[in-house]
Amino acid sequence: MATTSGSEPQMIPANDSVETIVVWPDLIRIASEQLFEQGWAVIANAIPPDLLRALQLELQERDGANELYRAGIGRGSTHQVTGKVRGDRIAWLEPEWPAAAAYLALMAQLQAHLNEMGFLGLADFEAHYAIYDLGSFYRRHTDQHIEVSVLGAGRRIVSTVLYLNDVPWPSDGGGELVLYPPEQATVNICPEGGSLVVFWSDTIVHEVLPAQQARRSIAGWMRTRGSELPV
Repeated sequence: MATTSGSEPQMIPANDSVETIVVWPDLIRIASEQLFEQGWAVIANAIPPDLLRALQLELQERDGANELYRAGIGRGSTHQVTGKVRGDRIAWLEPEWPAAAAYLALMAQLQAHLNEMGFLGLADFEAHYAIYDLGSFYRRHTDQHIEVSVLGAGRRIVSTVLYLNDVPWPSDGGGELVLYPPEQATVNICPEGGSLVVFWSDTIVHEVLPAQQARRSIAGWMRTRGSELPV
């Protein structure tokens, strides 16, 4: 699906990954196998259409209530907000929000399966809604924070992204997620609504290319046990 190193990365269309019918246990197995095999996975149509629509509406409501705010980088004493690195607006998912609660339940199943396969010690899952407005981007980075100032803090082990965009995503819509897996070709992923991306938080450098229209998603992280609050 990706071109060889040194050539232009090939777009991975979400609808080329798996069957359209949502069978969550099968998708968990596929995502887990791909993650342990190559360090990342792309699963199309990963959630039921009615849940996708509910998440879209919930994000729209939260944004309409001005609950999203500019995201920062780093944690604890290293946290800062800078548009030169990251331009999205976010709202952390709350279990009291109906659509968010349903999505968190699905992620709990995936997390449990990953623990069974790899003895990863995953204990927590944090996630936020995100909107990349026109021109917004996120420079190259990894998701595991090396400098954590809070004693006893857990670490991000597995990163997830669920796209909430309308289908299909236009070819000129921008906002692609670009993965740079070690010793692999660059992976360029289309932010097609309903598709799920899973990858290692510490080893997969990645970036979000500038969005040419509003790009909506849920970014999440499976963590070892820790005590720090999300920022």
